Amino acid sequence: MRCNRRQETSRAFTRRALVLALGVAVLITLVATVAVGGDGAACSGIRRVVVIHFDTTRYDDLSCNGGLGSTPNCDAVAARGMRYTNAIVTSPTTSPSIATFLTGRVPNRHGVYDVGGALSDELTTIAEVLKSHGFTTGGFTSNRIVGRMGSDTRRAAGFDQGFDVYETDFEIAMVPEGQSANATARAHAPRLVDRALDFVEANRDEPFFLWMLHLDPHTPYAPPEPWESMYLEHPDLLAASQVLNPAVIHHSAWVPGRVDSHEYVARHLAEVTMVDHEIGRLLGRIEQLPGPTLLIITSDHGESLGDVGYWFNHGGNIRQPSMHVPLIIACDGR
Repeated sequence: MRCNRRQETSRAFTRRALVLALGVAVLITLVATVAVGGDGAACSGIRRVVVIHFDTTRYDDLSCNGGLGSTPNCDAVAARGMRYTNAIVTSPTTSPSIATFLTGRVPNRHGVYDVGGALSDELTTIAEVLKSHGFTTGGFTSNRIVGRMGSDTRRAAGFDQGFDVYETDFEIAMVPEGQSANATARAHAPRLVDRALDFVEANRDEPFFLWMLHLDPHTPYAPPEPWESMYLEHPDLLAASQVLNPAVIHHSAWVPGRVDSHEYVARHLAEVTMVDHEIGRLLGRIEQLPGPTLLIITSDHGESLGDVGYWFNHGGNIRQPSMHVPLIIACDGR
């Protein structure tokens, strides 16, 4: 199921990665053209552009892509839009991948090569393009790598270029005495969606661009109930479970005493389902607003769940599990 997946040749994989990078550049041009009612556009007169990034979410984490978990809100968007089956990111880490999405450039063109890299002011982002055409722009992330925290008012490593509002909301879990921090439940998505809903309400009568990056599916996988136990007894996960040597479990996933792989996979899937549930609140409100919305759902990169002997991590290689991501685009049924 999630093991021994046939891998592509590196040459074919590289071709596909480059094709996606070029496709993202075309997508940004299309968004800018369509948003201002460009001639011949299939969905002209767009009032809103909404991009939702799941962090650390594989292509097969969504149920519409054959995943074991449940993602009914993403599935509903896919049912009325276009679900891509071959979307490959340009990097298995957040900063370069998000930089590519915002600029339409591959890493050697935008200069962000690793986690924490800064996006140059000389580059033009999709937020800047849409703002120049009259869109109010809002960015909301629970990933501090591309955000800012608390009283820190410094630039968010350049990722906030073109955003009128750019906020980071990160739930810092209080760790009970004697408990592992990686086993302490936390939920970033509800708070982040609340922030986004405030932005939507403030701009409901105006064209706006909303971008979100939800950290929750990233390690440590520690969703609160009812999500935490949702998939722990899933028969397919139990059947594929392996007893792991703690040395092969990525440090941010390892919880003392937990060595069965299905527990980690189950909690990862639960995080994805929780984010899907929360963005359902956002999508429900946006659907009540008049005029067309261009909606994009995707991920910054995937996650290895033992597929190639690599557990609960990404960034260390460019194999399929870390690079193949969901991509859904919809525009009011078109």
